[in-house]
Amino acid sequence: MVSIELDPVLAAAEALRLAGRWDVALTLLAVAEATSDADRLALTMAAAETEVDASFWREGVDPRGALDRAAALLDTAAAGHDGEAALAETGWRLDYLRMRGDYNAALHARDVSAGVALDDWAERLRASAPDSRLAGWAAFFGGVIADNLLSAPAIAHERYIFARSAAETSGDELLESYALRHLGDHAHTAGDLDQARAAWERSTSSRERLGFVPGTVAQRLNLAELRLADGDGPGAAALAADVARAVRAMSLPAGLASAADEVAARARETR
Repeated sequence: MVSIELDPVLAAAEALRLAGRWDVALTLLAVAEATSDADRLALTMAAAETEVDASFWREGVDPRGALDRAAALLDTAAAGHDGEAALAETGWRLDYLRMRGDYNAALHARDVSAGVALDDWAERLRASAPDSRLAGWAAFFGGVIADNLLSAPAIAHERYIFARSAAETSGDELLESYALRHLGDHAHTAGDLDQARAAWERSTSSRERLGFVPGTVAQRLNLAELRLADGDGPGAAALAADVARAVRAMSLPAGLASAADEVAARARETR
């Protein structure tokens, strides 16, 4: 085991997770030495979050084992009544990660029948969140559940607005980038290209600044769509082709590469 301070390990793992280097992040967390039960729980929770993230971007990743390991450590800590307030927040975060993992599985399987239960789950998490920032994260995922599993865009839009407000209040730039991406989607669908552009450009710049590589790649495809709408066929085709190459290099969802190829094909037709 490597004997180093825990905080730098967790920070490095988070940076790797954002960069889409999930396997490397998990290796780092696995070799780090835990000198206390609290450290062991923190490392295990970080690993669970990494696997949940990976399960969104890569089909076939099942985070349930990591979540179960975190639950077992949390139960052990709770039995000792060690830091009850902190453990309560960790319990909320674990429930939130389970909700996200189940949402990812339903999304990949196109299982809309799971939507109502997941929607209720996300709303319970929003109501019970330890602070406004975490309530914003729960609201955001309630939004994508409403959008993608319930076909309820009006409800989704309200939740994205809530998430954006929570992000602005708490200074959570990553949450804001997620909310803006999806608010931009709604504006684009409504035909408001100026509002979509403002939301998507701000989301993209935040993701670039944070080192959120998969999210930046996905956002660049939206910007390619805007170039196409502006009549810039060559620019749209070049950007979409770059996105497709990045998606395949990172083994991101095949559907994202197919979408990039489709945008590039439409762009070439406009030349």
